[in-house]
Amino acid sequence: MSRQVGDEVEHHVFGRGRIEAIDARRGSYSVRFEKLQLPRNISADYFLKKHEKNIKRKPD
Repeated sequence: MSRQVGDEVEHHVFGRGRIEAIDARRGSYSVRFEKLQLPRNISADYFLKKHEKNIKRKPD
């Protein structure tokens, strides 16, 4: 899985969010989106698709 906790991601339905946790066993990220109260589990495969608009990596 190529993302890290703290990375910003963009979802075509939920909008902009930030990765809060990684579940390597399930192959998913727990993402808190700006428009939603609770985090959503999003498959890591989702972010490999072309509909991803913008990713900002957290500075090391």
